[in-house]
Amino acid sequence: MTVVGYTRLSKSDERDALGLAGQRRSILDAYPDARVHEEVASGGRANNRPVLQGVLAGLRRGDTLVVKRLDRLTRSLADFARIIEDAKRRGWAIVVLDEGFDMTTPSGRAMAGMLAVFAQYERELIGARTREALAEKMATGWRPHRPVPRKPTAFRRQVLKLYKRGLSQRAIAAELGTHKETVARILRAA
Repeated sequence: MTVVGYTRLSKSDERDALGLAGQRRSILDAYPDARVHEEVASGGRANNRPVLQGVLAGLRRGDTLVVKRLDRLTRSLADFARIIEDAKRRGWAIVVLDEGFDMTTPSGRAMAGMLAVFAQYERELIGARTREALAEKMATGWRPHRPVPRKPTAFRRQVLKLYKRGLSQRAIAAELGTHKETVARILRAA
């Protein structure tokens, strides 16, 4: 039996090395022989985190995956369900230290499932607050930075020339075989 620890820190908390160290310490206090893997990535979809994918792929029957908190593993109910199903199918266990869940029992899976619902709820609230804050900033005139497309100077000049002749952005895009958004960004930058 191998014990594998997984720690994660959100990209927004990159400077907080103590977060990773604290998670590592908790795992090693409970399982001194654990191999701990660290990742700095958002709590979004599990399949967008290469370290986690490597850890999950490497687990074998009888192994145990240990995390400090369930939200370090995932904040998505769908991801959590897939991970639990994979663990059952392949015969490895999950231990969540802070919540004290034993995922090998029906009650442990049920409690962890409830916690996963709230983790997903928290993620959705964060997204809603972010969208509201951006809408408020944009209402005051702020616009997100969008880099000018990397097009040759001659191409950008052609866009401006056609625009000065009165062509619409859509017509310019059709004429030059590009996207309307590309034309719009070039015009905004000019």
